Amino acid sequence: MGVLSAVCLCSMVLGMEWLQAGAWSSNTNYNFDTDIKFVIYDWMTTTFATQTTAETNFDTFGCKPTDPFVVVIHGWSEGCRSTEWVRDTMNNFYIHRKGCILCVDYSVIADGNDYFTVIKMVDAIARTLEKKLRQLFAFGIPPAKGMLYGFSLGSQIAFQAGRNLAPLKLDRIDACDPVGIGFDLNSTYTALSVMDSATEVQCIHTSGDIGTLRRVCHKDWCMGYCGWLQFAAGLKTSHGLCPDFYNAAFSVNFNAISNPYWCPTTRAVSSWPAGFKMGYFMPQGNSLTGDLFAKTSKYYPYN
Repeated sequence: MGVLSAVCLCSMVLGMEWLQAGAWSSNTNYNFDTDIKFVIYDWMTTTFATQTTAETNFDTFGCKPTDPFVVVIHGWSEGCRSTEWVRDTMNNFYIHRKGCILCVDYSVIADGNDYFTVIKMVDAIARTLEKKLRQLFAFGIPPAKGMLYGFSLGSQIAFQAGRNLAPLKLDRIDACDPVGIGFDLNSTYTALSVMDSATEVQCIHTSGDIGTLRRVCHKDWCMGYCGWLQFAAGLKTSHGLCPDFYNAAFSVNFNAISNPYWCPTTRAVSSWPAGFKMGYFMPQGNSLTGDLFAKTSKYYPYN
């Protein structure tokens, strides 16, 4: 059995184990625009507040039309306030990006349903996110100053919301190990271009069991062992480590290196500027498109 075949078989087994935890219930009776909430950083009180889809009072929370904005999108069975990596990421954006910082909280939907029910509602969740994005545009922040950051299922929601904005286009989407289960073999989604969702789409791949095996972003970072496995996996899975890598990259470097394990690729980037690295501080621009590689280690900060 070849390495790729073994990874695919492992993907099937581990992926199904990951999904079993939520395979008990199904409820699709939601008013997405009222049930989904947005957590927003309040620059006046230096705390995180809650905003509904109907509210457009961004200035109340200290946002300005001259600011950039970022919206964080959590994964299945996570939440904006309950999930540690989300809080850490929003704090990093508070320190390093400033501006209007939000998180779309669809946990009431994700927590109450099995995974396969939730992925049927991705389009509806993305439509609610799209409405908030258009409110930010109407407030005066242009799409060119807009960013989405999603993990796992949140990445797929980010892609769909970005595409929904056409012909407008966000500046960037950073996608951490976009989930592949329910998407990689779905021709409806594979027919859509991820690169249409923003001017620059950076995808960071850390697992082959839950994360997508497709490499279709402007820049696809294959972390550790071909973006399939991470040497630090243990208490956290290779999939679950992706947000930790992204947060670590605010303070340490995951520099691009030559393909270290002869990973299969048809679009490897052959050269890059010195110091080119994964994460929020990755230099922007589409002169460089394709697969990139970065080593990871067993222990924090993982670079």
